[in-house]
Amino acid sequence: MNKKTGLFITLEGGEGSGKTTQGNQLVHRLKEMGYPVVWTKEPGGTDIGRSLREVVMSNRHKDMVPETELLIYMADRTQHVKSKILPALRDGKIVISDRYHDSSVAYQHFARGVPMTTLNFLFRELAGGLIPNITFVLDMAPETAIRRIKKRGITDPASLSKFEEEALPFHRKVRHGFLKIAELEPERVKVIPADRPREEVFQQISRHLSALLPSNGENSHESF
Repeated sequence: MNKKTGLFITLEGGEGSGKTTQGNQLVHRLKEMGYPVVWTKEPGGTDIGRSLREVVMSNRHKDMVPETELLIYMADRTQHVKSKILPALRDGKIVISDRYHDSSVAYQHFARGVPMTTLNFLFRELAGGLIPNITFVLDMAPETAIRRIKKRGITDPASLSKFEEEALPFHRKVRHGFLKIAELEPERVKVIPADRPREEVFQQISRHLSALLPSNGENSHESF
């Protein structure tokens, strides 16, 4: 990381895998260490993205075809990268995103069946093809994740996203997609078992990330 390039970290995984929890803890720790951090998400990391999120995540639009779903995500990603992520990286900041392009590969390709050639073309030509420095896939059996979601106390089905309402075979395809991505890109993508205590999960993330963090002045001696 330097003043021109920053550091781009993404958190991936299926529904209920704990990405937001781990992301918040990571942001808090890095800020304690004195690093400038931007915590964001997809979809919805920008003002325009929040409007797109309302459409693509709503369970009112169950008839949305996979290609439309993908195009909305790509519109969100293009706005996100160009207006938020790249400017922050140019300022030398650490950007941590709850979901990014690997989610499109897992959900829209592996689970929905949209061809990878389509995803790759749109990602490259619209969103610029920006690749994270490191990606953490929080891996959990879909059965365990579904139990987690139910424990949240959500009783109104309308409050669930359409993805949380998907049947078990869909979530299994998503998990397979993330694991396949990790198999193909082991240097970038690190699989972290997410069915363990939160602190243990965070420690595993920290071990992988420590090697990428630059010295940070008076805080350079600190570690996770």
